[in-house]
Amino acid sequence: MTTRRRPRVPYGEIDPPVEGLVRALNQFPGVHTIGSCGGHRDAERDQAPEGQWYVVFEVDKTPEGWMSLEFLGWAVGNDMRRAGSAVTLRVTSKPPWLNCPGEMIGFLIDLSGPRRPGDAPDEVAEWLRRAKSSFYVSVAAAKMRGNPGVSSSCHAAEAGS
Repeated sequence: MTTRRRPRVPYGEIDPPVEGLVRALNQFPGVHTIGSCGGHRDAERDQAPEGQWYVVFEVDKTPEGWMSLEFLGWAVGNDMRRAGSAVTLRVTSKPPWLNCPGEMIGFLIDLSGPRRPGDAPDEVAEWLRRAKSSFYVSVAAAKMRGNPGVSSSCHAAEAGS
């Protein structure tokens, strides 16, 4: 089962500062970007101010989508933060009483504060590409290791520690 998807915006219509990051995120299985902003001098509603940016994405409700979200949570929320990045991964949603409950959750990678070295969207995209190439484990690879997605063997190891 997948989340309800919005039509894709052609890459040529995406704010140039975040286009590379949008492309990098869309390379993760089950991840689909649905909105972005590269920052604007005279920012209007739902636009990031100059020097800030964001990319919003949905995740398929599949093992592949979950594995990608878990990886992005580690890469952005742990690894980049430890390296001093101000980039964050957050959860977002529309009001459920106005939409389809259970279908509105989304995720946001953004820089909403002062930029630190490595926080430009192209640098984040490159960080994610390198991390994916070096550390990402696909669902198929996890199954080959005897670990079908989130398996009982992972939980058994936790219980024993």
